[in-house]
Amino acid sequence: MPCQRSFLGRNLLAATAIAALGSATLPSWAASQSAPGVRDVDHDDNIAETLAPPLVDVSNASPQSALHVGPGESETDFTLGNGVRVRFLPAVDCGWVGVIASYDVGFIDDPRGRPQLAHLAEHLRVTGASGGQEANVRLAHLNRIGSANAETQPHFTYYDYLVPSGELELALRTEAQRLGELHLTQADIEREGPRAAGEASGLAVASPQHLHKFALMAAVQAWRWNETHSNIVTGLGKTPLNIAVDFIDQHYRPDTLTVYIAGDFDQTRTRAMLDATLGLVEEADEPYVARVEDWSGASRDLRMTWDLPATVAMASATPPTNVRHRAIVATSLMVRLHMERLKIAVVDLPLGTSRLWPAGVLPLFVAGTTKPEVDPLEAIAALSRLLVFEAEDVTTAHLAMARQLSILPAQSLAPERVSADARRLAKMRGISESRAIGMVVLQAALNEAQRASMNSLSEPADGEEWLRTLVKFGQTSESGTVVISPRILSENQARQEPRE
Repeated sequence: MPCQRSFLGRNLLAATAIAALGSATLPSWAASQSAPGVRDVDHDDNIAETLAPPLVDVSNASPQSALHVGPGESETDFTLGNGVRVRFLPAVDCGWVGVIASYDVGFIDDPRGRPQLAHLAEHLRVTGASGGQEANVRLAHLNRIGSANAETQPHFTYYDYLVPSGELELALRTEAQRLGELHLTQADIEREGPRAAGEASGLAVASPQHLHKFALMAAVQAWRWNETHSNIVTGLGKTPLNIAVDFIDQHYRPDTLTVYIAGDFDQTRTRAMLDATLGLVEEADEPYVARVEDWSGASRDLRMTWDLPATVAMASATPPTNVRHRAIVATSLMVRLHMERLKIAVVDLPLGTSRLWPAGVLPLFVAGTTKPEVDPLEAIAALSRLLVFEAEDVTTAHLAMARQLSILPAQSLAPERVSADARRLAKMRGISESRAIGMVVLQAALNEAQRASMNSLSEPADGEEWLRTLVKFGQTSESGTVVISPRILSENQARQEPRE
């Protein structure tokens, strides 16, 4: 739910800390400060707990007994019978477990004319009634013992849990009930629609330079559906129940879910918990139809409006089809943004294609909120130049940074590494080292979920290959632009424009 977060760490964390990487999105605990206007799901610590009993008794499971794995699987990377994929990332004796439930659905899957539907679905799944409980009851309990939240990204949505090791079964049971026993009403939409919309409207007023995520939602509507206006805020709370339920039923299935579990847990007992929770959710009747990632629309010059009081300029280009070339170009764009950010005076905080927002899944792009005194066309011209590489642009410094960022190692969960990261985080946040250890292991689970789609090189590229790829991209790529301008409705007009 919150967007625009930052966190100091190592490996992928250190790389994503570079401002040019753009919109590094992390669990709610990880932010030293949320962006103005961005809020977590409300929870009431006084709500009476009505937690259901555990679904499985694993007290007698033997830690030494062997896990049963199928062909091509391992004890730490396997698939349940209904299609749920699982990856274990153990960290011994840390006292915490972090769980990331990542689904293959994001806001690039928003239907025509319904930007923010994926974001609304995320809110509904977090706060809706499931497992026979009232809305927010389970969420309140999870936030008392640890933390629980969620985030919608372009191509995936994740639900994060941080719990003491003894409460892992509760986190898994919660996600299983959200997946198989979610009961929504129109009142849920009327409650959560304004909250989801408020994230955008709050940013637009208090921190318009951080509107990249919502601008990308609008641009997707133009690229995919040729839409000329996008209601990011208006009418979200009036979304018909059947529209939201159909979207959730279509995209939230066992075979679109990957669960990453990091921290202090026994693998045999956890496998038993998985089988008795998420493993019991019925598999879908029909095969999942994956999205078609066609970004040819990003090569057109588009002008559109939205219902936010800011203008965003965006330059875009179709990504290379070769995966290796795509990683080289995307990494170089991140480096270029980092090196030239201060020279781009026509927009606030230009961000673009990043590790979290990878090329291929998205077109290559760079965007920024235009300054009030700047002509949007001037901003477009400045941003478009960032997508064209000449030989003289590929300096020794550029290559050195790009090579370092192009390889994405897994985050180490060795005890000494976890302790060192936790000490730094505890000092930065003013929290206990124990709590910081939990944050570190949850970050490891999230990093692994993000690594699945990031642009990276399995083998390093030398300077000649790097230069050749960038120059060819600059000569052959098909580029486009988007200018998103305000079209603010009066209160009366807004009431007449519901999402039906």
